Amino acid sequence: MLSIDTKAMNIIFCALNYQGTCKETNQVKESKINMLVHQCELLKMLLIKSITKHVYKNNYHY
Repeated sequence: MLSIDTKAMNIIFCALNYQGTCKETNQVKESKINMLVHQCELLKMLLIKSITKHVYKNNYHY
């Protein structure tokens, strides 16, 4: 799970450090950060759900 967190943080930092052709306001940057954090949280939940389902399926096979 650590590697997923590391990749997610790298994506967030890259998005924050990206300098486009226009200057972004702090509000726009904050919105992007919130969106990326939310996407990372959803990814974590989906991975945990998938792993849990897989473990349950293999341990309680009837």
